[in-house]
Amino acid sequence: MNWIRSAIVVGICASLVSCSRDSGPKPLTGDRKFTLVHSESNLGNIEPCSCNNRTVGGFPRRATLLKELRRDNAAVLVLDAGNSLVSEHIDSAPLARQAKAKAEAIAQAFVRTGLDAMVFGDLELKLGSQYFLDLVKATNLPVIAANARDRKTGDTLFPPYKIVDFDGLRVAVLGLVAQELHPLISDMNEKGSRQVKANSKKLVNMEELFEDRQVKIDDPIEAAATWVPRLRQQAHFVVVLAHLPQKVQQDLTAKVEGIDCVVGTHAPIAQRATYTVQGSTLVLTSPINGTNIGVVDFQVKNGDLLFSDRTPLERARELIPTQRKFLEDIVKQFGTDDVDVVRSRSPELATRLEKLKLYLAEQEGLITTSAGDTSSYFIQRSVSLDGRAHADDPEMHEFVRGYRRGLTRVYAGQAFKPSLSIQRKPNEPFYVKAEACVGCHVAQAEFWRNTPHGHAWDTMIREEATQDVECIGCHTVAWLGPNGFDRPDQVAGHENVQCENCHGPGSAHARGSGFIDPGTIIGIADEMKCEDCHNSQHSPGFRRDTYVPRASCPPIDPNEAVIRGVYGRVAGELTERIGTDSSKPQPYVALLDVYNRLGQPERAIEVAERGLSLFPEALRLRVGKARALDAAGRSEEALELLAELQDEETAANAAPAAGGTQPVTPPTGDAGKVRKRPGDAKLMLILRESIEILLHARAVESRNAEAALELADWCIEEFGAREPAYFRQKAEALRVLGRIDDAIAVLQGAQETRDRLAHQFEQMLGDLRAEREGMLDYLAPPPMASPPTPN
Repeated sequence: MNWIRSAIVVGICASLVSCSRDSGPKPLTGDRKFTLVHSESNLGNIEPCSCNNRTVGGFPRRATLLKELRRDNAAVLVLDAGNSLVSEHIDSAPLARQAKAKAEAIAQAFVRTGLDAMVFGDLELKLGSQYFLDLVKATNLPVIAANARDRKTGDTLFPPYKIVDFDGLRVAVLGLVAQELHPLISDMNEKGSRQVKANSKKLVNMEELFEDRQVKIDDPIEAAATWVPRLRQQAHFVVVLAHLPQKVQQDLTAKVEGIDCVVGTHAPIAQRATYTVQGSTLVLTSPINGTNIGVVDFQVKNGDLLFSDRTPLERARELIPTQRKFLEDIVKQFGTDDVDVVRSRSPELATRLEKLKLYLAEQEGLITTSAGDTSSYFIQRSVSLDGRAHADDPEMHEFVRGYRRGLTRVYAGQAFKPSLSIQRKPNEPFYVKAEACVGCHVAQAEFWRNTPHGHAWDTMIREEATQDVECIGCHTVAWLGPNGFDRPDQVAGHENVQCENCHGPGSAHARGSGFIDPGTIIGIADEMKCEDCHNSQHSPGFRRDTYVPRASCPPIDPNEAVIRGVYGRVAGELTERIGTDSSKPQPYVALLDVYNRLGQPERAIEVAERGLSLFPEALRLRVGKARALDAAGRSEEALELLAELQDEETAANAAPAAGGTQPVTPPTGDAGKVRKRPGDAKLMLILRESIEILLHARAVESRNAEAALELADWCIEEFGAREPAYFRQKAEALRVLGRIDDAIAVLQGAQETRDRLAHQFEQMLGDLRAEREGMLDYLAPPPMASPPTPN
């Protein structure tokens, strides 16, 4: 058990009495209850993203929770430990323009929902100290701070404390702020979850955040040592509301006696409201963003302010019925709860039964020996503000909608310079919007229009958020991007999540440069930054392996008339470019690729040989030539060329890697030793093309399929995490060999890497299952029809 003592001093010395305006609180009698609600680091969040019904937080739900608590008990004390009005991310011009309007709305929301006291943090001063002081005065925000004083007058900037009287039970709240601290920063991790930590590279002096430098921040521990004894004479229970670094807070509880509870520490924050006991002081911590609210119920019995932590007892009472059900299920299955009897039939279950019986005995003993409801106790809980448990309060919901509608005034009659990010730099790819994509990618455009991405702006209209710059970026294309926009009144044409949200700025691709440098467009799902919007705050249920396939457009059909027409046009442009400038290999590589795509291998071979005469070491020209040779029916020559390339690459890497990594041997040919280097893009390209040619319809003999299978297995071991195509190639080899069930197992077992080739995997799985049932014979892909010769 943990015990929290309210240190009421019975013998009061005269010097302390003189500090108080009254004779102290009257002794408590009887039973009573009061509830402390605590939050901190709201980080400028007024309402969660409403695109997903699983999002958590927001003032409309907070208002509902507080009304429910007050309905059960009028004695509810609501506190906030700061960094709540302003986000730490307001560095872009649009966010900065909106930040003051939002801070004002959040301050009003706090007052409307009945906030009793708040301290300020460094983020509250980010918009300017004078603005914050004016905001507190205009909204009557109940800010307290005992150690923030005017240098000239010595007066505190805000009331140092607040005392709340709950029908004779007096609770004092003392406000303390830091002298200096590391500012909190929050970043997305690789899974899209927001992590908050102190920025150890930067230390902020709180006094320097006041523009006129006329504010003195006293040592918070010295201030507490002065004020806590005074408050002990006026209240039954003393709470310190602190915006302090964790180390300072720990020193506070160790050095200053008489503190019953500390709310809010400036430390890494968990996902749930938690508590610890330091000495005789209860220390409460809240999660960020207002997602969860800390609630502590203090039950006073017979006027006794000696509180025990009843959480273990409550947990026992809650879990015992479930554990008894497990025990009953075992008895039903075996006819006994004798551990030895059960062990003779199931050793694993016997071990579980033994632990279960010990647990029940321990928990039931806890209840039997507990003082139960005869002693005072507290129960701490973390209340999640999700929409299923707490519906939006209608009044607060309408208030938030009013804030969003009022954002139009931020831009009314004002001219803003464009952000630097949207000003195009020379040779920088820029956004061209979906209208530049749909002409060529007809099937993909049709698919996109029927996805939620294609209607993302409808949500903004429905939620009246069309002026909210914190939402616009995830519901439009080119927000703050090159050639994009940075004002809500410039959204026309950028509505909805478009092609370039996933594939990146497409200007170079749209004018054909993508054939020279494929890196000008993102083509695979692994490189798409879905988590920028689909993070834990906005999209809690997001999983790449399930979301990406549903949102991925169908693969491009190279035989589609429009695509073939584009290829023909690009071939003409590249031919003209080579005629005027042959100083680089990239145009030759691009033209070779285009002719291979067009199904014109003889032309591709001709381009490759011309390019290799100038650039004999160009790997992509040599690999492209091998592909063209295979397409022309010269598969043996193609494989010989690739074997030569593999020999060269592996010989170049024959020495063991630094640090003693042992070399490994590829299973085909006599290529020698290569280092085990998963990032070796050259070798991956050669081997991938080798397998593809081995598996081509013109070379499907069992001998080639076996070689392809062995090589694919080796490649999966070496490179599979980076290149899922090897799984498809292995499945294809197994298919050629008639091992359909094994091929299905390979694709089903590649779950972690499937999203990059989702369409190919799903299509191939369907074909394999049909083939297994005798419904589909294996057919080689049909040859492409030769297009008209480009001019």
